[in-house]
Amino acid sequence: FSGTTGNVDMVGGTDLSDLSWLISYMLVTPRPQLPCLSEANVNTNSGIDLSDLSLLIQYLLSPVGTVTLPACP
Repeated sequence: FSGTTGNVDMVGGTDLSDLSWLISYMLVTPRPQLPCLSEANVNTNSGIDLSDLSLLIQYLLSPVGTVTLPACP
């Protein structure tokens, strides 16, 4: 799969269900299995953390085209 990060559940496009997956991954113990870890690393830094959550929220709440997500590594 190639494209942009953020499509955590690998279904359709980046939407609120992806945000739900990312929140669950970060807050639930034991961590649930994500369909694609590289998609969950929204900002493509060294790991999945609050900055990924912040960028995904910005992307979902901003007018279309004002916030872009990085390409998949």
